[in-house]
Amino acid sequence: MVCYRLANPDFRHIFLCQDIYYLSGYALMEMSAWGKKLISVNELKCLLIEIREKQLDICFRYRLLGEMWCDSFYRILHVTDHGAIFIDEIKGQVVFLNSLFNIMQFELDVRFQNFEPHYHYEVSPVVVY
Repeated sequence: MVCYRLANPDFRHIFLCQDIYYLSGYALMEMSAWGKKLISVNELKCLLIEIREKQLDICFRYRLLGEMWCDSFYRILHVTDHGAIFIDEIKGQVVFLNSLFNIMQFELDVRFQNFEPHYHYEVSPVVVY
């Protein structure tokens, strides 16, 4: 059985144990058996788009499958159909990520919705429709 944690905008949490993938007005995050927070690739893409569209001062750091964490947090420049383009403001470089499916973990530098800063969120390789 998979449990889900729904967080409303007031950050009060509700736990459900059923197959729910979308509930209007609430952010959805799957909890694994070890208590780690899982997010699908589609939800990650929506998160990046929302941060970019609202032009928030939030930076993003990720770890690719089989690699170490990025050195610094990146600002989101653009989100494509399958990947993203980031700016490393410390090094002054543009970083191209061809596929979001290669991300296995990520973190944000500040709180956004129900995402805590500097918490390592796991990305589920399964696409949820």
